[in-house]
Amino acid sequence: MAGNYSWITLGQAITQLSQRLADPTNQFWTQAELQVYLKTSLRMFNSLTWQWRTDFNYNDPVNLWNSLGTLAGSPRLRTLTDNDIYAELEYLLLEPSNTTGTWTGTSQFSISDLSQALQRRRDELLQITNSNQSLMTNIALTPNTIRTELTDSVIDVERVRYLPALASPTGTALAGVQTINVSNTYGIANGQLIYGTGIATGTTVTGIGVGTINISLPTSGAVSGTLTFTIPNTLYRDDSVANEWYEAPLYQQNSGTPQTFSLSSEPPLSFQVDIPPSQPGTYEAIVLQSGAPFNPPTATLLGIPDDFAYVLEFGALADLLGRESEATDRERAAYAQKRYMDGLQLMLKTPWIELGRVNGEAVSCDSIADTDRYDPEFDSNPTGFGPVIVTGGIDFIGAPVGSNIGITCLGNAPVPSVGTDYLQISRSDADIMFNFAQSRALFKCGGAEFKAALDLEKQAIQACAAENSRLRSCGAYSDILVQRGQAQERSMNRYNKKGDK
Repeated sequence: MAGNYSWITLGQAITQLSQRLADPTNQFWTQAELQVYLKTSLRMFNSLTWQWRTDFNYNDPVNLWNSLGTLAGSPRLRTLTDNDIYAELEYLLLEPSNTTGTWTGTSQFSISDLSQALQRRRDELLQITNSNQSLMTNIALTPNTIRTELTDSVIDVERVRYLPALASPTGTALAGVQTINVSNTYGIANGQLIYGTGIATGTTVTGIGVGTINISLPTSGAVSGTLTFTIPNTLYRDDSVANEWYEAPLYQQNSGTPQTFSLSSEPPLSFQVDIPPSQPGTYEAIVLQSGAPFNPPTATLLGIPDDFAYVLEFGALADLLGRESEATDRERAAYAQKRYMDGLQLMLKTPWIELGRVNGEAVSCDSIADTDRYDPEFDSNPTGFGPVIVTGGIDFIGAPVGSNIGITCLGNAPVPSVGTDYLQISRSDADIMFNFAQSRALFKCGGAEFKAALDLEKQAIQACAAENSRLRSCGAYSDILVQRGQAQERSMNRYNKKGDK
C-alpha cells in the first residue's frame, strides 16, 4: 500500500534487537519484553521527529467542540491504558510483567505503588501541557451571586459563557421548521440571536421574530419537550484589581449581565464574575480536567497522547526509584526525572494540528482566545461561524457543526500488533529505533551497563533532531506550520513570567 513501509517485520526486529543485546535465545529479555520496547521506541521516534503527519476528516451534526483524543476514527485517538504502562514499568523494574493490572512481583513495589505514582504524574502532565480540555455545561449559578464553585476534577478554567434562562415553553411540534411563541416579558427583542436546547437532539434555532422563534427539528413525527432559550454572553478573563479600577464600586454592582470572570484572587475550584447575574440559568466553561482515577486491575485509559506515554513512565519511575525504600536508586531516579521534564517541554512544542479545511476550503487554525476577540460569540452561530478551526489545548478543537471538517495533524505512530506486521520506519531511521530500544532494555540492569547505554540514547536523540530539521526544511513556512498547535497557549499566556521577581 502506498505510503507504508514493508521491509522489516516486528519478528525480524525482535531478532535483531536480541542479537544487539547478546541474548539471541531470549534468556534475560523475553520476546514479549523486546516487543514492548520496540513499540515504545517507535512512539519516541515520532514524538521527536513529528514524522507521522496525516489527514483526518469528520462531520459532527451536533457538537461544535471535540477532542481528537476521543473522536471516532481520529489518528490521535488515545488508546493506551494504565495496565499497558504497568506492564512496561514492571519490565523496567526487573519484576514479573503482565497486562492484567495485578502484582506478582517482589515486596519492593506493589500495584498500588505503581498506580499512585502514575496517577500523580499523569495529572501533573495534563496540567502543565494543557492536554485534557473539555466543554463543561450546565454549571449551576445562583442569581445575584458573583462566585461559582466547581468540582475538584477541574484544574483550570480557560473560557466561561453566561447562559441566562430567558424562556422555557413546553409543547409539541412536528418535524421541519416550526414556530413557538415566546413571551416578550423576558426581554427578547426582534433580531436577537438566541440559543434553544432541550426539545430534541439536534434541534437548531434558525430565526427569530417579535415574540416568536423558528426552530428546525431533525426528526420525523411529533416531538414533545421543553425548549430553553438564552442569549449567551461570553465572559472575558480579567482580575479583581482591574475590576476595582474600572468597574467601581466592586462588589456593589447592581445585578445584570456579567461581562468578565476572574481566577486571580479567588479560592481554588471557583471563579468570580464582575456583575451578579440577574437571571437564573447556567454557565458553560471550557476547562482543563484531571484524568480518570486509576483502579487496577480494571484498565483505565491514560487520557494522554499515546506517543507521550513514555514521558509519563519516566515521571512514575522517578517517584518509584526516588522514595526511601529498599528500591531506592538515586542515579536512575535523577535520570528518569530529567527525561520526564524534557518530555513535558517537548509536548508543549508538538505540532498536533497543522492545517484546517471546512467544506474543502483552506481555513486558519486560530486559538479560542483570538477567535473570541475577532468573532465575538462565534459559537452562538454553531453552523455558520468562520469558516475557521478553533484550537484550544492539545487535541481540543472547535469547528462549524454539520460541515465537512478536514485537518492535517500529527497522528499516532503506527505500532505493530503481531510478529508479521511491518514496522513503519524507514531504512535510514531504523538505527534510531534500535538505539532507543537497546538503551531502554538496559535500564533494568542499572549500574555500568545502564550508564553505558545512555550514549546510545544520546545518539538516537541527536539523530531525531537531525531528522526533524530535515523534515522542517522541506517547506519555506514550516516554522509557521508547526506553531499552530500552540496558538491557545500563546494567546492565554498560561505561564507568563514577566511579573516574576
